[in-house]
Amino acid sequence: AVNISSLAVWEQGKGIVNNLGALRTKPLSEWGIYNVTTHQVFNWDKTTLSPVVHQWDRDQHLFRYTQNQRMKQMVQEWKNTLKQEQ
Repeated sequence: AVNISSLAVWEQGKGIVNNLGALRTKPLSEWGIYNVTTHQVFNWDKTTLSPVVHQWDRDQHLFRYTQNQRMKQMVQEWKNTLKQEQ
């Protein structure tokens, strides 16, 4: 494309987008990149938070947390914002 001046390709778990789809052989917590208490997902260095977590729904624990708790919180926050705007 005319407007693309450069392209960077990062290894899985080392760039700004952490693609978790290939890590289905065991839970993310067993890989050491997901903290089940804080619900944080890390890059492979296990200290850097993943800025973007792609295909997070492939991990059962992270999926359940997001669907059962975090999604409800986000919907309530959205509803509160709508009420404030009225």
